[in-house]
Amino acid sequence: GRALKLLANGDVDVALTHAPEQELAAVERGEAAGRHPLMYNDFVLVGPVGGPQDADSILADKLRRIANTRSLFLSRGDESGTHKREKALWAATRIIPAPAWYRETGQGMGRTLLMASELGAFTLTDRGTWLAYRHRLKLQLDHQGGSDLLNLYSVLPGNEDRHPDINARAVRAFLSWVLSDAAKARIQAFTIDGQPLFVPLL
Repeated sequence: GRALKLLANGDVDVALTHAPEQELAAVERGEAAGRHPLMYNDFVLVGPVGGPQDADSILADKLRRIANTRSLFLSRGDESGTHKREKALWAATRIIPAPAWYRETGQGMGRTLLMASELGAFTLTDRGTWLAYRHRLKLQLDHQGGSDLLNLYSVLPGNEDRHPDINARAVRAFLSWVLSDAAKARIQAFTIDGQPLFVPLL
């Protein structure tokens, strides 16, 4: 959320974000000069070690179980792409999270994962941060897979007409590089414990 606000205000020349609906709205409002899908990974639901793991269950059923059992759920609560997706998932289940079991951290993903580990809570995270932190956490992968957990990243250049001081030459150079086959090969090769963090859109 903050990245798109910085772009809209002309405080940055280009943004790399993962909130498709908000990105498209930014382009429509003229806050971004375009949108270039770059790569994707996915979101995963993680929770306390030792909890039931039903690999074939439906995500909505898992969220309903969390709500019905009042199991602690931590949300970033920061209007990030991850937070927006989490809110959309709750909305799809028609569940209104209650303060008795739902808490907002106001923190980034890494800190929210650490807090979830300390408190034995569930949370929604992008896979990249999960892979980077998982060996430090008392959490397990609870649910993965499905189109509703797809996490698409795009590059958005700032609007030169709205902000003439944008470094347009640098933006064009960056876009030319980051969307190139060479850059995408580097994205594909980047792994943690042998697992890729992102899949480039070739």
